[in-house]
Amino acid sequence: MICMYLENATAQEVFDKVATHLLAQMERAADDIDGICQYRVGALSCAAGCLIPDEEYDKDLVEGEGWIGLADNGIVPKNHLHLIGRLQVLHDVHLPHSWKKQLEILAEYEGLDAFQRLPITKESP
Repeated sequence: MICMYLENATAQEVFDKVATHLLAQMERAADDIDGICQYRVGALSCAAGCLIPDEEYDKDLVEGEGWIGLADNGIVPKNHLHLIGRLQVLHDVHLPHSWKKQLEILAEYEGLDAFQRLPITKESP
């Protein structure tokens, strides 16, 4: 299993890490040929991809499967499953210029502070 640190992360920490990442990157992590979003494309990573530590990323293990599917297959923890799934959809469906507003809407829906920005790391308690 990868991303075990997520078992101890709060929903706010997960949201903050992904929101900070997306708003800094402001570009989809999508294949140049077909435009399909991926966890990692070069230096870019999607909303869920930024949660996978570099040393744990395995293209063959994760690409082509949504976060919920990865959790169902025991590859990632089920903690914050639906929040991460919603963040992944936000990245894949909305254009980068609308991400800030979409993140605000999602934060309100989830009962989170939209831009507290306390990023989590692999070592977070």
